[in-house]
This record gives sequence, structure tokens and C-alpha cells, in this order.
Amino acid sequence: MSIYDMIKNALTPLAIPVFPLFYAGQEKTYAVIHQLTSYPAQSADDREQVTAYLMQVDLVSNTDIQELVETATNLLTDAGFSRRSRHDEYDEKLGMYRFIIRAAYFEEV
Repeated sequence: MSIYDMIKNALTPLAIPVFPLFYAGQEKTYAVIHQLTSYPAQSADDREQVTAYLMQVDLVSNTDIQELVETATNLLTDAGFSRRSRHDEYDEKLGMYRFIIRAAYFEEV
């Protein structure tokens, strides 16, 4: 299962559209997943043993989504992700609020 699928599955209970990279639909509340980077988190004998993925989930809405953010953070943690940061901003281009959750996942190779 891809890292994107893992996040989509984890966020299914939110009942909002969740898409990798961009969303072109009509819903006013949705999530977009980005992979910021991946790197060898642990190596032995010049071979990667554990891969780290740093992922970003953008929760976008034109309404207050604080409860949704808390639920999404808990769902990601329950799925094995480790929260790295959270912050919000107003996206003038979209005319919507965006709450950004960054989380890491470590996978044995």
C-alpha cells in the first residue's frame, strides 16, 4: 500500500474528499496530501533498513474546521504517523482557510 493510500484510509472517517497533490472538485471542505520528502532513517551495511516519509495533509475549508483538524491528527496518529507540526493560514488565492498537518511515518524496508 502506498503512503498516500495509508493516509487516505486513515482519514476515511472524516467523510471528506482526500486526494494526493491537488483537488479539483466542488466540495467546500477537503484534504490534499503531499509527500515533502523521504529519506533513509536507518541503514546497516550500506543498505537502507528504515525509510522515513515526511507527509503534509492540507485541510481546506471556508468554515471553522478546528474539530476536523483534531480528529484528523488523532486518526493519523492511530495509523502510525508521528505529528511533526501544525499551523493554519488563509489562502487568498483560494479564498479559503488551510490547516496544515505535517507528520512522519517510518517503514521498515
